[in-house]
Amino acid sequence: METGRDIQEIPAAGNTAGEGKRRSRMHAVLAFIKDSIGAIFQGKFLLRMKFDRYFIHIIYLFFLAVVCIWMKLHIEQTMVRLEVSRQAAEDYRIYLRQKTSELAELGKLSAVQDMLIRSGSFLTVPDKPADRLTGRRTTE
Repeated sequence: METGRDIQEIPAAGNTAGEGKRRSRMHAVLAFIKDSIGAIFQGKFLLRMKFDRYFIHIIYLFFLAVVCIWMKLHIEQTMVRLEVSRQAAEDYRIYLRQKTSELAELGKLSAVQDMLIRSGSFLTVPDKPADRLTGRRTTE
C-alpha cells in the first residue's frame, strides 16, 4: 500500500524527467539555430543542408527574381510617364477648346466691327453689294 508521501514523490520524479527531456530538446534546438546562423554568416548553410547539387537552380531562381523586380520597376516608370502624358494631352485639349472658342467669337460680324472701331479704322459694312468687274476692255 502506498502512503501519502509515496504518492507525492512519484509525480515529482516524473516531472523532473519530463523537464529534463524538454530542456535537452530545447538545448538541441537552440544549438541548431546557433549553428545555422553561424553557417549563414560563413556561407556554408547551403552546403550543410546538402543543397549544393541544386546550386544552379538557386542561381536561376535568383536571376528570375531580379528580372521580375526589374520588370516591375520598368512597368511602374512607364505607367508614371503615361500618366504625365495623359495630363499633358488633357491640358492641350482644354487649350484647343479655348482657342476654338476665341476664334469662333472673332468670326462674328459684331466682333469684327468692334475690333475695327477699337483700332481706329474707317472700314464699315458695305451698304450695297460689290460691283462686278468684267474682263472686257474698251478701246478708245
